[in-house]
Amino acid sequence: MRPTSSLAVGVAVWLLVVAVGSTLVWVVISRAGDGVVSSQPPAPATGQPTPDASARSPRSESNPSTSSPSPSPSSSTPPAAGPARRTWQGVGGQVTVECRGPAASLVNAIPDSGFGFEIDDRGPDRVRVELERASDGDRSRIEARCVDGIPVFEAEVDVD
Repeated sequence: MRPTSSLAVGVAVWLLVVAVGSTLVWVVISRAGDGVVSSQPPAPATGQPTPDASARSPRSESNPSTSSPSPSPSSSTPPAAGPARRTWQGVGGQVTVECRGPAASLVNAIPDSGFGFEIDDRGPDRVRVELERASDGDRSRIEARCVDGIPVFEAEVDVD
């Protein structure tokens, strides 16, 4: 074999190995990333509750014109679906509450850097959490209750 043809064969084999290896790495990273990326948009930092991905139901993503009517507000029976989780996020951190029918329970309270938290009530009638930064007195008092099996938040925010 001539030196030029053996060099060409070597380059072709090298390109094939690089192409196959790159493709395999791309496939593995792509599949690993599918489980990491959330399909839910980031939660706004406005102090408003946001639904957790675990609380979504197929009906909530359907066409509004084909969704079934919701129960009347005077209904005292909990919805047929499982527990509902919602997260409040705002000044001081975030608080996640789960409702199982009328019973509320604290899932977690995650303070922002520099904030501490105090749990005043874990449920089942209501959940109360206070997030406070001692250095400047910024504080959020969050209360959640279950309304028709869904956590509803009220927040009092004091920012100096």
